[in-house]
Amino acid sequence: MLKYQKEKMPSEEIAPFLYWLYNYLKYIPIMSWLAQLDNCKNLTDSFVCDSKPLKSNNLPKPPKINQPKPPHAILLAQRFQQLLRSDTVNNQAELARIHGMTRARVTQIMNLLKLPWKIRTDLVQMPPDEQEYFSERKLREIVKLQYASQQVEAFEKLKSKHNG
Repeated sequence: MLKYQKEKMPSEEIAPFLYWLYNYLKYIPIMSWLAQLDNCKNLTDSFVCDSKPLKSNNLPKPPKINQPKPPHAILLAQRFQQLLRSDTVNNQAELARIHGMTRARVTQIMNLLKLPWKIRTDLVQMPPDEQEYFSERKLREIVKLQYASQQVEAFEKLKSKHNG
């Protein structure tokens, strides 16, 4: 039982706050007990609620928002390279700040530009659903290889594994 007596929290201050919580935060599982404010007694003088918290699986699901997928990491790396060459940004640290990433993450993405031209063009020309298979993490392993011929061979092997 939750209880806030008038002596501790005046109702003039708490009531608007409770209504704000009810209207804006009722879908958050930790605040799920607010969804049952109707069972509370005398909201203006004191806040006494006899209801138990709802279980998270009983809560209505928030609506899905269709957000566009981020571009493939190789396309992002090429965009970063354009920004650096055009002096739009001064360095990779500034790129990281603008895009809300760490400097290490920007470096990981920029390292994809070390892939041979053939691999980069193959990736750019692929349809987006096929590009998803060739994640930045998988390509990072290919970048680690010393020679371009080894990188192309590893990429072709990965491509045949995906297609076959």
